[in-house]
Amino acid sequence: MDNCEVKDLGYVGPKFTWCNNWEARRRIWKRLDRVFVNDLWCQTMQNNVVKHLPRTGSDHRPLLLKCYNKNNNSIKYFKFLDFWTEQPSFMNLVEDVWNSNISGNALWILQQKLKKLSKRLTQW
Repeated sequence: MDNCEVKDLGYVGPKFTWCNNWEARRRIWKRLDRVFVNDLWCQTMQNNVVKHLPRTGSDHRPLLLKCYNKNNNSIKYFKFLDFWTEQPSFMNLVEDVWNSNISGNALWILQQKLKKLSKRLTQW
């Protein structure tokens, strides 16, 4: 694995992923199943968790890989700050956005203008 420049991500949960299902004295447990990643993967996805799930109908445990990067692209909700209304240029900014030409039905136009206004206010 070193020659291929990949690393094992490790795991959470039970240690072994495979069992031969023989009687207790002859039973063999091994960790055969693993998740390997390269440097590019690690740069793209900084947080990775491999979970060993329960065996059901197989001699192998399924692996669940959860991965995400630090730049969480979750929804960021707009927050209106009251003090903006007290700023001298606030109404000019609102009028500028509201007077922009957007085509579509009335609800689409309203949605786009509110979206544009929230973006401009956040940058302001």
